[in-house]
Amino acid sequence: MTIADAEKLLEARYLTCCERNQICKGMPCGFLNGPRRRSHHPFVHCRLVANCNRLGDRIFPEFLKLILADYKIRDNKFHIAGAFNGGIAAWHVAAGNPQYFLSVTAFPGYMWEPSAAKLEAISKMCVFMYVGEHDSYIWHGEMKWEAHFLRERGTVVRDSVEEGQPHRMEKDQSHGIETLAGANAGRLFDGFEEISKGCSR
Repeated sequence: MTIADAEKLLEARYLTCCERNQICKGMPCGFLNGPRRRSHHPFVHCRLVANCNRLGDRIFPEFLKLILADYKIRDNKFHIAGAFNGGIAAWHVAAGNPQYFLSVTAFPGYMWEPSAAKLEAISKMCVFMYVGEHDSYIWHGEMKWEAHFLRERGTVVRDSVEEGQPHRMEKDQSHGIETLAGANAGRLFDGFEEISKGCSR
């Protein structure tokens, strides 16, 4: 998949829902879009693992600091999310810069090469994890273990195995997590209401 393909996929399947979702209203939807209003928590989407892992260590947290310098962001906190490799990247960026994030969402995704220190770094965030029941990469075990680790430390974690769904989200509806796409994409933002109640139990 090229970057142009990723742009089209996000625009067609997720950004439209993000724009009309009442919880997300006023938030920037997408990676590097920049805040559109001055009172909400921006939503950072890690599209490609190359963007947020290999290059991410060079652009974060400077990228976030630039946004904070130019815009008034509530509590100086962001939400971060990513799909498949982007989900891994989102966890990587959140663990490396925990002071900037309220939540991390992966659909699917988990902490690559996890350590107690990395998982502790995101333990004060709300964590939302989704994986297809028929995920061909068998990410279920790693995601389940990390969710258990975080719950034991009082983290608010939602982990969902999406019934009948595969690994990737593609234009071909027979090869994507349809339960999180199109009209169903609002589920990815439902957790923001929980965040207002706190992310630790």
